Amino acid sequence: MTFKTVLLAGFSGLMLTGVLPAQQANSYNTSTLRNANSGLYAGADTSKRMRAVAVREEKFTFTLLTENDGALWNPGGNDKWYSFGVGTYFTHQPQFAADFWSVMPFNDYFSKNNASFGAGYRFTIQGYTPENKTIAFPQPADHSYAGVMMVGMNFQRATEHDQDFLEFAVGTTGQPSLAHQLQNWVHSWSNNGQSQGWGQQVRQEFGFDVTYGHKWKGELYRAGDNFGIQAIPRVAATAGTFHRNIVAGNTFRLGWNLPDDFGMGRMSDLGSATGAKNDADFGGYFFATFQGRAVEHDIAIDGSDFRGTIVRQKVEPLVGELSLGAAVYLWKNFEVSYAWTAYTKDWKAMPKDYYQYGAWNLKYSW
Repeated sequence: MTFKTVLLAGFSGLMLTGVLPAQQANSYNTSTLRNANSGLYAGADTSKRMRAVAVREEKFTFTLLTENDGALWNPGGNDKWYSFGVGTYFTHQPQFAADFWSVMPFNDYFSKNNASFGAGYRFTIQGYTPENKTIAFPQPADHSYAGVMMVGMNFQRATEHDQDFLEFAVGTTGQPSLAHQLQNWVHSWSNNGQSQGWGQQVRQEFGFDVTYGHKWKGELYRAGDNFGIQAIPRVAATAGTFHRNIVAGNTFRLGWNLPDDFGMGRMSDLGSATGAKNDADFGGYFFATFQGRAVEHDIAIDGSDFRGTIVRQKVEPLVGELSLGAAVYLWKNFEVSYAWTAYTKDWKAMPKDYYQYGAWNLKYSW
């Protein structure tokens, strides 16, 4: 049985086991202030309920996102294919986020159960390279050189047990993405050598992506006020000129003083903007995520929809993914999280059945 078969079978079964508990879970006190405010809005109309967020103290977060296949992120790491990602992510809970959802379809659904609202802004750069970076000319049998820079804004709404996410992102490939300059600058002081083939990268193109996602969160087990186990199933879809895919998966996490969020944020699954501030000084959790992705287009692999690409591969239509990691927060405000991710081949000529990378996040909340 292949690694891909295990992953795809695993996440399908876990979706079924995770959704039901998530829908049937009893309420628990992850956001005391949010629940205390709910009585103030009982019987109020939709617009008043959606303005409940203004009563709670606004939370801000800033996150440094890093992903890499090198040794500091991925034990025994390499430097090829999905080589690196770096970015920043800022969230807050402004009134205009609640106003945004108030004019969307299914207004009553988005505002039910004393929902909270948030907005997030991300700036990310991701770089992709072939295995042999000493060759300056095209390598038709290997991954393209590609840089993708994206700037995005998202709107979120969440209750205790579910979350909606809608992001609008724009960006560029080619030299303006700064992936070439960033990788060679890092390699210049780490003595890893310069990549010689960036002149063959996916050409410059401005584009966009729109992503909608939904998560459920269910409590599987609880011991006292502190220890808990949760399931967090997720579905999402992206449509745009850079990516077109559908994702489904499930995260299981267990820990102490679990934060009021929906799991560790990643570049492909940005973190929560809606949660309340941590009540405890210390907390943390271990997690495992099983995920499958149906892919129609990835500009870093099969190039532009509109312009020729020097090296063009074909995407694999189905990709499985497994992530294992941990997160810990200290002094209520500072959080460090790590995830190791293995994914099945995402381009048809990829010579291995799977590849892996790591992610380190540093987050500060206030």
